[in-house]
Amino acid sequence: MTGRNRSPAGDDGEARPPSEQPTNHGDPEPDRGMRADDGATEFLCAECGEVAGRLRVVAGGDIVDDDSVAGQWRLNGPVTVLSGFIGVITTVVSDAGYDSLHRLLGEQGPLTRDVADIGVDLVPFFCRQCRRTYCRSHWDLWQDSPTSVVIGYCPNRHRQLVDD
Repeated sequence: MTGRNRSPAGDDGEARPPSEQPTNHGDPEPDRGMRADDGATEFLCAECGEVAGRLRVVAGGDIVDDDSVAGQWRLNGPVTVLSGFIGVITTVVSDAGYDSLHRLLGEQGPLTRDVADIGVDLVPFFCRQCRRTYCRSHWDLWQDSPTSVVIGYCPNRHRQLVDD
């Protein structure tokens, strides 16, 4: 069952006492990232719980190994590395952007919406209208050609630019 469709019954089907019933009145719980063993932040799908995307902030001078055809490469300045959604996307960020993201992603369970407030392209798997995170299998992605932008529709049919 998803967070949006909670019933007052527990996992065993038994009714919960009022003190154990959800208090969010049907509103979705905030989507939060969680720290992976390699230091990346993983964001989980609100529908199935699978990883929707992984985001890392990398300081300038560090070596990145994105497990792709490119292999290892050294960075001149700070970047974000997004993986697990639609390939590997590396985005150059300012020193101030790096500091903000590094601080935010270092928090216990950073809110996905807070990352989106810094830059929506950092978390393209986050529907800005639903305020929910969805993995690739729950997005309906559309692209005119291999070089055009990617438009996505979340499970609630909200349309947004996913990759440009």
